[in-house]
Amino acid sequence: MIRRLALRNWKSHAETSLEFGKGTNILVGIMGSGKSSLLEGIAFALFGTFPNAHRKSVRLADVITSRPEEKDSAEAELSFDWDGAEYSVRREIRRKGPGEAELRRNGALVAVEPEKVTAEIERLLKVDYALFYRAIYAEQNRMDYFLTLDPRERKRQFDELLGIDKFEVARANAGTAVGCLKRAKEEAERQVAGTDFAALAARAEGAGKAAAEAESALAAAVSGLASEKEAGKRLRAEFSGLERAKKGWDALQEERAGLEHSEKMLRADAERRRNSAGGAPGGAAEAGRAAREAEESEAKAKAGLKANSLLVMALREKDASLRRGLSELEALEKKKAELEAFLAGAEGGAAGAGARAAGLKARREEILGSLADASARKRVCESALAGLGSAGCSCPVCNREIDEGLRGKLCGEREREAAGLEARASGLRKALAACEQELLASEKAFRDAEFAEKRALELGDVRAGLDAARAQVSENGRMLSGAAGQTASLESALESRSAASRSLRERLAFLRELELVESRLAAVSGELESVRRRAAGTEFDAAVFEAARKRLEESAKKEIALEGTARLLSAKCETLRERLASDEKELRALSEKKAEAERFSSALELAMQIQAALVETQASLRAELIEAVNETMAGIWPSVYPYADYSAVRIEASETDYLVEVRAGDAWIPVEGFASGGERACALLALRIAFAMVMAPNLRWLVLDEPTHNLDRNGIKALVEALRERIPSIVEQVFVITHDESLREAASARLYRLERDKEGAGPTVVADLA
Repeated sequence: MIRRLALRNWKSHAETSLEFGKGTNILVGIMGSGKSSLLEGIAFALFGTFPNAHRKSVRLADVITSRPEEKDSAEAELSFDWDGAEYSVRREIRRKGPGEAELRRNGALVAVEPEKVTAEIERLLKVDYALFYRAIYAEQNRMDYFLTLDPRERKRQFDELLGIDKFEVARANAGTAVGCLKRAKEEAERQVAGTDFAALAARAEGAGKAAAEAESALAAAVSGLASEKEAGKRLRAEFSGLERAKKGWDALQEERAGLEHSEKMLRADAERRRNSAGGAPGGAAEAGRAAREAEESEAKAKAGLKANSLLVMALREKDASLRRGLSELEALEKKKAELEAFLAGAEGGAAGAGARAAGLKARREEILGSLADASARKRVCESALAGLGSAGCSCPVCNREIDEGLRGKLCGEREREAAGLEARASGLRKALAACEQELLASEKAFRDAEFAEKRALELGDVRAGLDAARAQVSENGRMLSGAAGQTASLESALESRSAASRSLRERLAFLRELELVESRLAAVSGELESVRRRAAGTEFDAAVFEAARKRLEESAKKEIALEGTARLLSAKCETLRERLASDEKELRALSEKKAEAERFSSALELAMQIQAALVETQASLRAELIEAVNETMAGIWPSVYPYADYSAVRIEASETDYLVEVRAGDAWIPVEGFASGGERACALLALRIAFAMVMAPNLRWLVLDEPTHNLDRNGIKALVEALRERIPSIVEQVFVITHDESLREAASARLYRLERDKEGAGPTVVADLA
């Protein structure tokens, strides 16, 4: 039995410690409050993993708290009783570096390191993680989930729960292997059918003899070629020296011819340039001075034009500013004229409008006083009428009872008086409304007149400013016109100076090019004289060179002929060797195919035997497991289903599907499509308990995550009763994670509520409600 679970820095659990008891333990809370993390902590403490981590949906390090502050490690510690002893297992996960684990028995250390702790727990409980997940741990949405699947997927997942899904995979693989082996055997037999192995061997032997003869002839040809190449090597060494001497002689002759041509061309170019320049190029320095003076004059003209352009730009900006000010003053003059015209039409001006408004206010107060008096007198009449209308009324003066005649007379007088007062009040209200409308108009006229007087006073004498502004605009326009004329004059002068400067620069460039040509002419003339001296001292005999060249050509021809013979013999040898290799390869390949066909035949027979054994084993194991589950459910059903309409529940297994069925009378009917939500819940709960008892009989635990998913109100009610009253008599300890508050009633051991400030990323807070 699990006694205690403690989590530290595990997702939203900063420091959480829970005690559990025998029976049904309920953990209730809203989505995201940290409920499922507790079940993950139990699985991790026992086996070092949990469903999402085992499926690689998350990494183990992802459970370490990251909000509001990132932690470096997380820890899960679980205490449980087993076989008369108390065990405690603690595991730690770290962001960096390997985790730690330890297992203690009655306080004494039993095992350390994650793998060794897991192995020891599996040995103790006789359950590994895969069996724990299939038999004990009912993950969220997995209770009613099987009924929504199509038959093929339902069969696959039931086989996985029973642990026989590996047989289906092996069976499919065996079928695939049988087909592949059969096709391979038939193909190998087809490839060797009708083959004459003796003829192939004889053909390969003949090809080997022919190849040996060709290789002997090739060796003789290669030997003769080597001798001729040695002789050619000596001749090439002799000719190489003569060839170097010839190349040197030819290079000198070619260099001399090139320099003579260059000298001629440069001399003609220099003469042409001298004639164009009007004599010797001694005037380059003078031309340079003239060009610099022209450039300085051009620069001064540009500076003057730039200064004048800036002046024009400033005058234009000032003109725009003055015109904007003039426009604003003209608008003010117009506005002042409008205000003066408005005040001329207002009787008495602002003072007259204020006096009229004050008179209307006094009139309104007078009307309001008359209206209040009429309303008060009317209320007195109505009060008197109310008193006269009651039985047994008496005179307010003499306290004598008033008879019916007098009462009628008094009532008539009061009603007429009240009607007159109402008529007067109505007239006064109309007069008040008219007075208030007239007062509003008068007050507006007063405000407008007062504003007009203040604004006209503020504007003052606009005319004087307007005349001054117009004079400034006129003066600035005159200055702008003069500056614009000066710009045209400066631009013309600049153009003339720029043309003169360009002409002088062009003449200077021409004279400098003439100097460069004459310098190059002098250098070429010196080089030509040097080459002529070197050519006069060089010796070269053309007849000796030609004789050596002919001897070398004859040796090369003989060498080529011998190389051709060697290549032909080599090609023949290669062809014969390839033919021999092909014949030998074909013989080996066909022999291997023959042996391969025999091996495939033996392997096919063995694969068919394995396939038949897998089918028989899978069917036998499925039948035994389903029989055990059904027998267990037969004993469980009366405890989880309190009614008599369905007397039993079972799993009906076939090669294509698993059906969960209940018995109504003598007939078995599937729960899917026929049973209510509560009936399905009971059937699937019985199935889950049966799986736990059959697959892990020693470990009497059951873990349910959100078991009310897809259940209606009746189903939830039936589940509550089963968890509280009946399941604890079958399963020693049940853990239920839920957000459904109605499952609180199912607790027979401990009841906890989990809460958390999700918006503020706060830690999980656990309240003990037991």
